[in-house]
Amino acid sequence: MSVQRVTRKFALGSSEVTALENVSFEVSDGQFVALIGPSGCGKSTLLRIVADLIAPTSGNVTIGGLPPSTVREGRQIGLVFQEATLLPWASVLENVRLPLRIAGDRSGSGALSPAALIELVGLSGFETARPAQLSGGMQQRVAIARALMLKPTLLLLDEPFGALDEITRQRMNLELLRIWSQARTTALLVTHSIAEAAFMSDRILVMSPRPGRVKGEVAVSLPRPRTLSLMKSPEFFQTVNEVRDLLFGADLETA
Repeated sequence: MSVQRVTRKFALGSSEVTALENVSFEVSDGQFVALIGPSGCGKSTLLRIVADLIAPTSGNVTIGGLPPSTVREGRQIGLVFQEATLLPWASVLENVRLPLRIAGDRSGSGALSPAALIELVGLSGFETARPAQLSGGMQQRVAIARALMLKPTLLLLDEPFGALDEITRQRMNLELLRIWSQARTTALLVTHSIAEAAFMSDRILVMSPRPGRVKGEVAVSLPRPRTLSLMKSPEFFQTVNEVRDLLFGADLETA
């Protein structure tokens, strides 16, 4: 995936607000990359541009050399929001199957079956449950399974665990990494958590306050598969501190 000189402006009454300005970066196939920055810096806007939900004011995005519109029309982008946005009247199985109903049967595409995806996200036995019968973490597992239903080449994650308590969030971090390693897809995660970014990703892109720009990048050298014990390691703390320095800069000296 390639993001080149992307700028996005929004009309605000009679004036104009620049949410993103001249954002450029590359993501290699199979990488897990995190975007982190202060609220309002344009992280979610950037994710929506990549997903072809909104268009950039200038600049361009390509995914595997193709424009996002082509990749989206080919059902090759999976998107998970902070809220699971499940159909409340539908069962777990029906929610996971929804992309198949929209896109048509893809039994020959190499995608996993709904039952296999439900097993992959650890929800075997809950196929007939409705969303109201599931915890927040379980609902997000359903949303992740649904996003993977058509075997996307790119998985976009917009604060998927931001509404969960810290204990559930860390468990879901481990689950997502397990699922991602088996699905072998490229992932782009938006998060406000420095620890989550350091634990999950191969690279962390740090964004500036609005207008959002990529002000720096931190490479994560933690081995995979990741375990919670790695969060006690000097390498983890070094990564967290590098991200914190980029986020806060001179403010750390005056705080």
